[in-house]
Amino acid sequence: MAGVSLATAMEAIPGAIITILNTARTAPAEAPPLAEVEAVIRGDRSRGRKEIPVIWVLPERADATSTRVSMAEEWDLSVALVAIVKNADPETGNKKAIELASKARGLFLTKGNRTLGLNYVRDIKSGRFEPNSPYDGEGNIFAALAELKIDFLTQE
Repeated sequence: MAGVSLATAMEAIPGAIITILNTARTAPAEAPPLAEVEAVIRGDRSRGRKEIPVIWVLPERADATSTRVSMAEEWDLSVALVAIVKNADPETGNKKAIELASKARGLFLTKGNRTLGLNYVRDIKSGRFEPNSPYDGEGNIFAALAELKIDFLTQE
């Protein structure tokens, strides 16, 4: 493992997640899995409303799980993928939010994406799933949250 600081990992991991999600929106395939998503946003660094449907990437919490020799540490980072959609029909809006969050989550459980292309990421597992709908007081915006648990190593 190449030495990487916690600060570097905390910056690069959400960036790699956003890159993979954007590729799934715009891939030159017959039916990109997230083609209907208008934007992928790093939620902890954005303000205001965005085009909908949108997926927000929200790094939540990192917990050290063990210390190894040579000051290496193993971490577990929680990242929420929040799919937000707008629909006048509550049943359709709720189902679509759940579908998008589930599709986004599934992209990271395939063999090719389980390390995000980063040599210090060891694995990605599913965390909680929240079918939160409705998202707003108007009742026409719906959200669902899929959590990723990212296991990675640092060496200060």
